[in-house]
This record gives sequence, structure tokens and C-alpha cells, in this order.
Amino acid sequence: MLECHSAKQIRQKLYAALPAFADIFPASKDAHILIKPNLNSNMNALTGNTTDLRLLEALLSYLRDQGYRVITIGEGTSSGFHREKINIFSRLCIDRVAKRFNAKLLDLNFAPYTHVGFEYGEKAAVARICTEADFFINLPKLKTHFEAGLSVCLKNMMGTLVGLPNKQKTHRSLFKNILNLNKFVKPHLHIVDGLIAMEGTGPSSGTPVRVDLVLIGTDPYLLDLACAKIAGFEYKEVPYLMLAKEQGLITQEYLNFVEAFVPKEAIKPFKRPHVNMLVRFVNNPKWQYSFIKIRLSPVMNTLFSLKSFGTLLNATGLRQDVFDKQDLCLQQMCLETALCDNCKKCQAYCPVGLTLPEQLQPLHEQCIGCLYCFLVCPKKAIKIKGDLGFFKEQLKRYDALTRAIT
Repeated sequence: MLECHSAKQIRQKLYAALPAFADIFPASKDAHILIKPNLNSNMNALTGNTTDLRLLEALLSYLRDQGYRVITIGEGTSSGFHREKINIFSRLCIDRVAKRFNAKLLDLNFAPYTHVGFEYGEKAAVARICTEADFFINLPKLKTHFEAGLSVCLKNMMGTLVGLPNKQKTHRSLFKNILNLNKFVKPHLHIVDGLIAMEGTGPSSGTPVRVDLVLIGTDPYLLDLACAKIAGFEYKEVPYLMLAKEQGLITQEYLNFVEAFVPKEAIKPFKRPHVNMLVRFVNNPKWQYSFIKIRLSPVMNTLFSLKSFGTLLNATGLRQDVFDKQDLCLQQMCLETALCDNCKKCQAYCPVGLTLPEQLQPLHEQCIGCLYCFLVCPKKAIKIKGDLGFFKEQLKRYDALTRAIT
């Protein structure tokens, strides 16, 4: 468990911690390494929704310094973003981070696949790279989830399923199928982003909470238990963890270890997910799968693609994400010096380690346009020019929250 806040601390502590796992890293520098972050929407990490670019940047830097040359960043966004042909890699600046390290990007929703067995004799397609990569690093986000209780290591494997229909197959028996998936897809290493987590009605409608932790390990059950403890959850409040205990995947020794391992000062009780009666009704396991089959029909696909219908779904709580097809077009960033008190918060959050705010004007060529600096500036001294596009919705929902929590 690493306590860190700034980009510099994240890098330093990750570099200090990873040598302890040297014996499981591939001997060959030509080994194919897969990194699977949590990129389930176009909301950036400071909302608590997706994997922090500061952590991804530090990990890629470490791998490069160790001599590894073949790296793929893969994710299969779990909602309708791929259906709407919205490029999450671009919106979250993952493509620009990957380019800095010559890493490849792979949308797992369209990847070659193999099959995993699910409940009721069903089979679901899993991106083959997730079982064939020489070294698989899971990079999940710590956040609440209105169906699963929490989303950390185990739940993050949902993004290895190919396309929305295969992801929806999990819902016939969600908690059992989360475990079925993790028995089949087994990352070698898990690095949990608990820097800015999400509490409340996650995974996409909660609120950010600053935890300042990164957890590293090889056992996803142990890590998820530790994260539940940090979030103030009993394991019985997280259905897939309770089921894992019943199946013997979690033992009393695990529970005893977590009780001793997580210090009281690390516990930050999260607000629990809260949904209305309609959402609870539609997501009731007794008939949820029937609703999903109707949802995947051609007629409903057309209906769900309509902006007006999407607005209605968001208003009722049945949809958390907003699918705005208008990309952000960043033309310029500048500093209003009269407002800036040189607190250096912008520099602490810059994933690529720019010297800020000095390198804002003129904008440094290494800037990836992630807007972390803009979102954390307490004085609103950093200004952006251009068409905000989809980013307008994030600002409307999270601007004040991200400035306050960071």
C-alpha cells in the first residue's frame, strides 16, 4: 500500500515498490506486456471514474526503464461509447500517453477472442490477448458500483469481454459470472488506482473522494478485500466477495490479514450507492436479463441511440453515462497571472511532469491536453480556449467537486 498524492510521489513510490515483484516479471525484454486500465467512460480520473494518467504514465516509464519494448494498452469500454463510435482512448488522452512510450492501443471490444464459460451453459467472448499476453497488468480504479457494490480488480475484468452483447451475458448471474471470468482471465499483477476514488452511485454518477493510495499485489481477491476495508465496506456488502467467500476463494486467513494490514487511518468510509425504485426494479436479478435481451434488439438499439431518449434515460437514472458525440477541440491554454498564487497544485497533477504553471505559456510541446491542471486550479487561473464539446457535461457535473477534492 503506497500513500502518494503528486505525480512525482506516485512515480517515486511505484519505482521503489515494483522491484519486490521482480521475480514474476518476464525475463525477456521482448515479452508482450498488456496493461488493462479502467476506461469505462470519457470522464477523466479526477472525477473518480477512470484510471489516473499519472499512474499509467509512471508504470509505462518504469517498464521502459526496465527495457521492455512490446507494450499494449487494452480496454473494452463497458457501455455504449463503442456503439456510438466515441473514441475513449482519444478523449482520455490515452493515445497521447501511449505515443510517448511507443505503446500500442487495442480496443478489446473488437479484438480476436476465445470463450469463457458462464452460468446456465452460456459462453462469452473474451479478448484473446488477455489470456495470451506474456505479462498482464490490471490497472483498476477504486470506486463504488450500484450493482456490484464496489468495482476494483475483479470487476475490472468485465472490460476484457468483447462487445456489449458479451458483457451483457454476465447479468444473467452477475456475481457468479464475475468470478467465472476471473477464474479464466488471470492478470499477473494488479495495481489499484485509489488516488482519487469514487463514492456514492458509481461507476459513473458518484462523487470523487481523495484517498491518496495505490495498492499493488498478485491476488485480486485479497486486494478487493483490502479496498473494501479502506472504503468502509464489510465484505458481505459486496455480493461477489461474499460469493467468493462461499466458494472458498476467500478464506478466513484473508479476512484476518486484511484486518491487520489496513490501518485505521487508511479507512475512509465511502457513501453507499443509492438508486431509485425504477433502477432497482429494472436491475433486479430475477428479470434483469430479460430486459437486457429486449434492450439488445435492433429496434431498441435505434431508440437508445436517439439523443432525446438518452436524455430521458439519464433523467430516470437508468443510464449514468452521457454519450455526446462532439469531441473537445483544445486550441489554447493560458494563465491569468493576476489570479495565480503559485500553489503548484497544477504541477502536482500533471501526468507528464511539466513545470507548471510556467510551461503553460507558451504551452509546452509535451503537453497531452488532459486538462488535469485546469480542473484542479483552486483559483481558476488556468483558462482554456476552444470547443469544449463533450467536456461541457463533465464541467457541469464535476468542476466544483474536482477543484475542492484535489
